[in-house]
Amino acid sequence: MNVPSRDQTEEWRRQLYRAIEEFDRRSSELFGSTEVVYRIPHSNGLGVWIGVKSVHASQRLETVHRLIFGGFAEEARWTDDAGFEWVHFGFFSPSVRPEKVAEADSVRFVNVGRA
Repeated sequence: MNVPSRDQTEEWRRQLYRAIEEFDRRSSELFGSTEVVYRIPHSNGLGVWIGVKSVHASQRLETVHRLIFGGFAEEARWTDDAGFEWVHFGFFSPSVRPEKVAEADSVRFVNVGRA
């Protein structure tokens, strides 16, 4: 098994952190004011779930992948019972769905188009 070095892992965390910061900065231009958007970073710093509740969720997530998270694999996709479409970007394949991650990690509501 090929295990990444500590330096490599830290570089991956920095890359993902920069992408999340850009996602936060650009959210108001990527999503409409009626769309509900969440992001849930994984506690290891190597992955993030992005959730969108919108009739255009699939298109929005594709745009986010192309413009912001293009350097990351789309590791998982899932639609929950509340109608959120979720996608996971990062350096590993998640073993749990967003609602389980949210129980342990910080959930950030992305305040889109609101003053």
